[in-house]
Amino acid sequence: MTRSSVRVLRGLSAIAVAAAAAAITACGGGGGHDLSVDFDFGRSALPLLRNASLALQGTGFQGNTPNCAIVGGALQKGLVLQGNGCVITGIATEAGTSQFTLRVTVSGFSGSVDKVLAVTVFGPPLGYAQAYETRRGDAASDKPADAGVAAGLPPWQPLPGETLVYSIATGALPDGLSLDPGTGEVSGIALRILTTNATIQASVSGPSGSAVASSGSVQFQGPDGVALHFDRSPFGGVQLVFATVGIPVALMPVVTVSPVQNIADYAFANYRLAPASPPLPAGLVLDGSTGIVSGTPTAQGRSVILLQADIFSKGQHGLSFAAEPLDLTVQ
Repeated sequence: MTRSSVRVLRGLSAIAVAAAAAAITACGGGGGHDLSVDFDFGRSALPLLRNASLALQGTGFQGNTPNCAIVGGALQKGLVLQGNGCVITGIATEAGTSQFTLRVTVSGFSGSVDKVLAVTVFGPPLGYAQAYETRRGDAASDKPADAGVAAGLPPWQPLPGETLVYSIATGALPDGLSLDPGTGEVSGIALRILTTNATIQASVSGPSGSAVASSGSVQFQGPDGVALHFDRSPFGGVQLVFATVGIPVALMPVVTVSPVQNIADYAFANYRLAPASPPLPAGLVLDGSTGIVSGTPTAQGRSVILLQADIFSKGQHGLSFAAEPLDLTVQ
């Protein structure tokens, strides 16, 4: 899996803290000085399904305890705001960023101050790149990054009694790549040139509850790569080969790679006819170890042969790598 021409953007999102300017709202009554403060919740990041305590930090309180209320928006499910002292507590059961308007009052001061803030809840690692170049034949191995670490949280790991399962929420991975349900690692060997999109989710359940977190859309782009031919001059993606009844023939597979790949990194074994392929023409046989089709044709006819093989790429083993179709005509 290469990323040389792709900007890698990892994580659910950066911490989204809306720093709207504090606005004095005249409420009337109560006496005292007009309230003028500034405040936020510091790092504004919390872990999913863990006990949370996030205290308001600010200036202008002059030693008094502030009182808070959310007057717009809401916190994630499982979190609550303790009005006296302005502390967010609870166990978040929802990942992502919530934006809300916090109203602060202080005893002995008139008026209130509203400010738009945000809190981001980070769960299991889901920091995949937004796009990958997945050349056919290339070995892939990528574990998701933990975006919460960049926000100042410890690495998120399941606790005793919790289960964590990764799965594909929408879309699909390219043929040959698979998702490890325990770690979220995407690995394997791309077997076809194809551009696909997938959303990966992490489901957590345990004594503290259950939650599902999702990555953004991940695109796997499929430029050309390794190809397996029986003729170096394909016509419309199909190799045209002619043979003659009674004359021996031997067709040897040829491996080609893109300019950025090294042919020495790839090997093939266990050649076989694909399930959808017709049989070889009478008199010809396939050598499963070398891929050579040879023999003496005994009857005229035409067959579009579909062969496949196992591919080995930089220590990884991929099944069912498809050769280019072989259009074989016996005259």
